[in-house]
Amino acid sequence: MNYGISNLSIVPMRNEAADQSEMVNQVIFGEHFKVLEIRKKWSKIRLAHDSYEGWICNKQWIEIEEDIYKQLDKEVATITTDILDIITKTHHQPIVIGSILPSYKSGHALINNEMYQFDGLTTPGFIKKDKLVENYKKQDKDLRLLTYKILVETFNKKYSNLNNDQKLLFKEYINNLSNTTGFKSYVEKSIPSIIKELKSIKSKIKDKVTQIKLAETISLLSKTKIGKNVSDNHVSSIMMSYELIKELKVKI
Repeated sequence: MNYGISNLSIVPMRNEAADQSEMVNQVIFGEHFKVLEIRKKWSKIRLAHDSYEGWICNKQWIEIEEDIYKQLDKEVATITTDILDIITKTHHQPIVIGSILPSYKSGHALINNEMYQFDGLTTPGFIKKDKLVENYKKQDKDLRLLTYKILVETFNKKYSNLNNDQKLLFKEYINNLSNTTGFKSYVEKSIPSIIKELKSIKSKIKDKVTQIKLAETISLLSKTKIGKNVSDNHVSSIMMSYELIKELKVKI
């Protein structure tokens, strides 16, 4: 028996082992599971908290040892309660409401001996993510708008070190949690403008090593292909590109 955990924001769970198959559930950050069957591209899993079964892409989960799985089963889960927040390892990663913070202690979660920093709002004990979102949707429209306004203001204050492009990226992520087409369109429009700005910066940089790194970054972004959905890796790449632009603008 194999065991796994999600270290991505949202992973689609499908009814069958195919991209075209119906999405029957979502596996979000920190959810652990048993791996019932492994194929070339897909794995059939059973979620630990509700025994829900389905297929996920092999690129979208990481393996854990059986003893870690059993340890997580015994833990009182720590759940995030903001509609959207950020968790940080080596870079900022968005996580959605209802995400689980494995082995959470003193502002840090632990997955396969890798530490993730988190300073947002949490609640102890497992609460189904759909119930959290459902409670939010049941609020009066004006109250939801106020909640959203407070969320954005708190986010901007909490992550004041992010530039406007980075904040806008996360704002679009919030607005399109249930509209992957809209977010995909936003990301596809963002990449060419990032490449253009990086090329402009490269022409003004004299340091040869920096020029080489910029050329590599531009090349990678130029080859980026967005599938049906925007992955967390795409979001992270864009975030890091904005961070690079922010740092280099200080030097020119």
